[in-house]
Amino acid sequence: MLVAMLVVIVITMTSYMNVAALLPAFAEEHHPGLSATIYGILFAVYQVTYFLAAPVVGSYMGRVGRKNCIGYGVVALSVATGMFALAALFTDQWNFYWFSCFARGH
Repeated sequence: MLVAMLVVIVITMTSYMNVAALLPAFAEEHHPGLSATIYGILFAVYQVTYFLAAPVVGSYMGRVGRKNCIGYGVVALSVATGMFALAALFTDQWNFYWFSCFARGH
């Protein structure tokens, strides 16, 4: 069970973090009005959210259970990845940006 969960976590994190390689080319083609600083903030949203959520999750981990926390995290990351993919459907650059920030921070 542990090995299967670790494999799933590696796959989801790889797909979620692969955005750094793909987003700049997509942004340049579809949303040229947004600056590199704005995209840097978009990338930082994940780390800031992680920094803020980690102590909260850690405080509940004893009551909820480690396996459950990992399972909920995998589901949340999968939903966030799907939401981030759906952001490409927005044609307005600011709707795209804010929805992407929400998805990255989910």
